[in-house]
Amino acid sequence: MVNKYRHTPLLLNIYANALYGNATSSQISSAVSAAYSVRRLNLYYSGPLIKISNAGNTTTYDIGYNANNDLDVTYLSSVIGATSWYVVKWYDQSGNGRDIIPTSNTTVYMPRFVNAGVLDKKGANNRPAVTFQSTTNEFKYATNTSVQIVNAVRDLVGNSYQYLVSMPIDQDFAVRAGGGFTSTGGGGYSDGPNVNDWWSGGSMYVNGAAISGSSTGAVSPLHTLTSYASSVKTGTFSVSSSFMSRGMYNGDGVCELILFPNSTDMTVANRTIIQGNQKSYFGTP
Repeated sequence: MVNKYRHTPLLLNIYANALYGNATSSQISSAVSAAYSVRRLNLYYSGPLIKISNAGNTTTYDIGYNANNDLDVTYLSSVIGATSWYVVKWYDQSGNGRDIIPTSNTTVYMPRFVNAGVLDKKGANNRPAVTFQSTTNEFKYATNTSVQIVNAVRDLVGNSYQYLVSMPIDQDFAVRAGGGFTSTGGGGYSDGPNVNDWWSGGSMYVNGAAISGSSTGAVSPLHTLTSYASSVKTGTFSVSSSFMSRGMYNGDGVCELILFPNSTDMTVANRTIIQGNQKSYFGTP
């Protein structure tokens, strides 16, 4: 996997460079708890982006990136045929080794990546997406991790509570969408009713704009999200289906997910850089 733009900073490098100057790989690992994407985010990272499996979990492939740091769709197309493929590992590009895997390697738990030979895509720029078909689809990381900020590029298709990231150290402590919306009317986020919700006491920015109380009807399409918890939390975490069994479903897609250990480094300027970069790449509003 040759990177002909090897001197061009990628998103994690841009963020860490804003903090440290010419950031080293270890400084990126300190600044970012974990990072998952369908594109390469870190110039120091040279591994695959994602591992996929067929429905019977009898064949797996690691899918990397091409010279432009995009998902290597040429290689992907050469191996998938006309069948559906599912994600059995989403690699952490932060350098911390926090790869996430499904609860079990059966399609009940594995999000989809390819539907009958067609890559799942989201957003105006038609970028690849990890697609959650039911509330049982779930990734987990079983070792304690410190997180205060969740950043994501994702959409909302379902019409009930949609849990993006959950940490069970407090009951129902999760980044979640509010319930009661429809796929045609749009989705939104809610900071209630539970006091341990991630957003309670914190703040949230959707497509670069601050929201408060509820954004119902605003964010059904693919969008960028940056959600601040009121304090740093350290624990295990899940992506999608949480310990409350209210994960994403009905085709909700996640293209990128970055976890940050604290809010001290996330200035307005740095958040704007991150969400602006994501908007440009994924074609969010």
